[in-house]
Amino acid sequence: MMTWLHAFVNWFSIKGSFDFLRDFRKEFIWIGVFSLIANLLAVAPTLYMLQVFDRVMVSQNEFTLIAITLIFYFLFLINAFADWIRSQLLVRLGVRFDSALNQEVFRAGVQDGKESGGVNSSKSLADLASLRQFLTSAGVYTIFDLPWTFVYVAILYFMNQWLGIVAIIFCLLQGYTAWMNHYLTQKPSIKARDSSTYANGFFFSKSRQVEVAHTLGAKINLQKIWLNLNKTAVIDQGRLHIRQQKILAVIKFIQYTQQSLTLALGAFLAVHGEISAATMVAAMALTTYALRPIAGVTSVWYSFQQASDAYDRLIELIKRNPEKVKISLPNAFTADILVKNFFALAPGSQSLILMDINAHIRPGNITAIIGPSGSGKSTLGKCLIGLWTNHQGSIEICEIDIFSISRTELGPKIGYLPQKIELLPGTIAENICRMGEIEPEKLFQATQQAGIHLPILRLPKGYDTVIDPTRPPFSGGELQKMGIARAIYKHPSILILDEPNSNLDDVDQINLRNILVDFQERNLTVVIISYQLNFIRLAHQTLILKNGKIVSSQNRDAQI
Repeated sequence: MMTWLHAFVNWFSIKGSFDFLRDFRKEFIWIGVFSLIANLLAVAPTLYMLQVFDRVMVSQNEFTLIAITLIFYFLFLINAFADWIRSQLLVRLGVRFDSALNQEVFRAGVQDGKESGGVNSSKSLADLASLRQFLTSAGVYTIFDLPWTFVYVAILYFMNQWLGIVAIIFCLLQGYTAWMNHYLTQKPSIKARDSSTYANGFFFSKSRQVEVAHTLGAKINLQKIWLNLNKTAVIDQGRLHIRQQKILAVIKFIQYTQQSLTLALGAFLAVHGEISAATMVAAMALTTYALRPIAGVTSVWYSFQQASDAYDRLIELIKRNPEKVKISLPNAFTADILVKNFFALAPGSQSLILMDINAHIRPGNITAIIGPSGSGKSTLGKCLIGLWTNHQGSIEICEIDIFSISRTELGPKIGYLPQKIELLPGTIAENICRMGEIEPEKLFQATQQAGIHLPILRLPKGYDTVIDPTRPPFSGGELQKMGIARAIYKHPSILILDEPNSNLDDVDQINLRNILVDFQERNLTVVIISYQLNFIRLAHQTLILKNGKIVSSQNRDAQI
């Protein structure tokens, strides 16, 4: 029991990123007030029964019965109103809690995904939802109702000391079973959850590659692996269920025993004239009220533990990814990129991918980055646009470190085509326009330059086609042209294309060549990562990478 209270109190005593929880004191105070009213009036049915037995049955007065009934029905109405109000307060608390946290969690989750390669960052919003759902559930009621256990036990002790002692014994037993429930099911529940998550994750990750698996004859082998994983998950779930049912059986036995023994003790005391028959029945009801919050602890403990773990993960996420003060771009922006003594490290480790990179990439020039596989070309491309923050050294634009510039300002000035092109949930037009305001003229200009305009028009809904990111309605070449159109939309100041022609035919490569020349003539900065000589020959500067180092930097004259 103390573990429960200590854990909940810790939620609101941790200082740091979650000091904003103090902003919700008003809601919690009012929830406490209405919980006080609800718990005071919870004994109204018991008091009504006592009044009927001790007054109406003795006086045989119908007017007394009517008056008592009207009074208590009014109290029942207030009790229902108090319950309704505190439920509304919980909903309001959940909405305010989400509004206070969602932007911060989203920012930290995106930043964590960028810096750690997405490890666990996708869970951040799910953790926020889990925490919000608990705060708006009946689990919070249990916290406010728990102190009333002592009140009800005190009333029983006031009625008769033996009634109070028996109530204390059953409260201790119920509390012990609640603790045992947590102790005995914590590790099995974690194991069952992890095995189920792993099995489901394996299935969903491989379902996206079903064509390759089917073609290579690996479908049966993948099925065997999943069946073994699923079998493990089912066994773990079964073991957890059996253990939970054993504990539930013990809890039910205690509850039934409590009711019978309390009634038997009340009858014994009534026979000896120590309490009345009405008090005997009332004692059984009050004992049930005293044990109800403890039983509530048992029922909501698992969801509380999940919410507590989610809270800890969110705190760790925000502490690991503090909001950084970003610098605004100058009005006279020129995409002049200067790389000085730059080292890039692998996410989450100290392993070097790029070493001592020095380069000057000027506007109006086309810079080519070439080198063997694994030399760090794509990593350098990501670094040039500020996507790789695990680094040492500097990359400057307008003499400002690129990693210190506000992404809100820098993002629209960058066009980027990664090797693996991923579309976002939304329409084709929204994807090309980067989920922002759609400007038809510039949209059509980008798609026509990329050669994807006509394939889009052939779709039933054209630019309004809603895309499923896992199954886009395009071939490999068309998907690459979609990525190029998105990259060149509104002619950003910096254009970085990573293997842009890997799926393009001859006509599309001519279109790509025209795009590069167009950007160069507009005095924009262009970086292309490619093996194709016809594109490398367009470059004013060529950086040759090997094992994470620039082994050669040549200008156009040297290349020729």
